[in-house]
Amino acid sequence: MWITGFDVPSCSTIYLDKPMKNNAVDAILTTDATKKEFMRRAEWIKKIYKAYLPDPIEPEWGETAYLIRKMVHQIRGLASVAEIDDVLSDIDALLDQSVQGFRIQEPEAGYKQYDLSGIDFEALRVKFVKGRQRTIIEHVRTAIESKLNEMVQINHTRMDWLEEFRDLIKKYQDASLDLDEFFAKLKEFAQRLDDEQRRFVREGLENEQQLAVFDLLTKPEIKLSKAERQEVKLIARELFAVMQEKMVLDWKKKQQTRARVKLAIQRLLDKLPAVYDKLLYEKKCDAVYKYVYNLEGGSWACRL
Repeated sequence: MWITGFDVPSCSTIYLDKPMKNNAVDAILTTDATKKEFMRRAEWIKKIYKAYLPDPIEPEWGETAYLIRKMVHQIRGLASVAEIDDVLSDIDALLDQSVQGFRIQEPEAGYKQYDLSGIDFEALRVKFVKGRQRTIIEHVRTAIESKLNEMVQINHTRMDWLEEFRDLIKKYQDASLDLDEFFAKLKEFAQRLDDEQRRFVREGLENEQQLAVFDLLTKPEIKLSKAERQEVKLIARELFAVMQEKMVLDWKKKQQTRARVKLAIQRLLDKLPAVYDKLLYEKKCDAVYKYVYNLEGGSWACRL
């Protein structure tokens, strides 16, 4: 039957045939626009269905509404991130159990990390060639969106990564890239993003938060010698120890405690190399204070 532009067969015809339902979901995922439009119309049908209750509904309509609900649930399971600007708080399932290696880890800090290195792209490629390519793409895209949002939240200097990914999605939506090209570019982007996540190790830092402070102090690119870069890294590491002493409970609520934190940052950044003139020093003090301030309550200490 036709549902305001979508050709959805009734359950009495297909008996909830899983392959046909999966094919229909894959077709709905052609673009973000088709996905959003289907979800919008599915919500409208849900409201109409509830409005009929508790009166009896024709079996064909009831079965069709049930099928649509099943498809909506499947799509939401594929893509927990509705918009790239949303900060992901949770995700149910990204890859089905036949694809090994993907894992969701729960670190001591209590927030979830999405390990892109665990995605077996070779196994995915086999499935991709066999069919339902848009569903596979949705899996990978959602995993990347999840990780990218998490990484940008930790380190705001990664906004260029976000812009690059937006541009990639736009090319796909505009049909500038076919499915094979888009899958290949998603794989390449995921591998580079995974490498970026581990950059703090190459820089000789202890965690991503220290890297975020180091990036704030050195970007846009400032000409530093190797020795000067090491000085900045020491400051980034020392900042965390200093903040643990100054950031008492509810420190943001009182002007006095906020001033102490700001002064501690200024004194520490006073150790920056001479290339940081007065104007640049003040700019960096402001940037680091804003970073510290915007961390959620308690997260500074727990992420050390």
